[in-house]
Amino acid sequence: MAEPIGIQPRFCFHAIPASTEALVFLSSGGGQPNINQEKLRALRIAVPSMAEQSAIAAFLGHETGKIDALVAEQERLIALLKEERQAVISHAVTKGLDASAPMKESGVAWLGQVPAHWRTGPLKHFWSVTDCKHLTAEFVADGIPLASIREVQSRFVDLTFARQTTDRFHQILIEEGREPQASDLILVEMQRLALTAHPSPVMPHAGRMIATPARAARNASRAVRPCIRPVAMTLAAAA
Repeated sequence: MAEPIGIQPRFCFHAIPASTEALVFLSSGGGQPNINQEKLRALRIAVPSMAEQSAIAAFLGHETGKIDALVAEQERLIALLKEERQAVISHAVTKGLDASAPMKESGVAWLGQVPAHWRTGPLKHFWSVTDCKHLTAEFVADGIPLASIREVQSRFVDLTFARQTTDRFHQILIEEGREPQASDLILVEMQRLALTAHPSPVMPHAGRMIATPARAARNASRAVRPCIRPVAMTLAAAA
């Protein structure tokens, strides 16, 4: 705990974070940089008069308070929009688009009623679900990309910054039908879901799962495919 000598704590509260670049330079360590008290004491900052410090601290308290309030409101709106988005998706894939269509009981508690002409059944009747090999990959600088949770953050798998493995290890990972095909789904830790946009050497590793349409029912699976996301969300919420 530094003693405030000639500097007001409220001013220092803003001055030190503003010196992030210098703090990083003074720190040591790799993944988790650390800084000791001697290095912190050596940090050079600009110190105005006490009166100016008070004025700056008061100004920043007022202005950052307004900005924080706006951020909180935007976060609230984003949360509401995400809820609405999920509600729209869930309704479309469980009730359909025709509000006048006759309904029937699905026999599944969380589904409730579904359109009378829809089929219901275990996912395995429509899709094949293949767990990946639970192995730690061999990583290389130039090789075949692997999809992990970082690559499954949006609708499609993004391999831009994916880590890479050797061809030998890739062959091990894709054994027994584990090589993703176009329009397959990759489900990561029951939280993230993404489509493979095209046949790709991408292969999840260490605890990842590939959920793929059963090859014999590839065409029929198109109507089922969007259902995976709300199911995954429901399971994730219940976990």
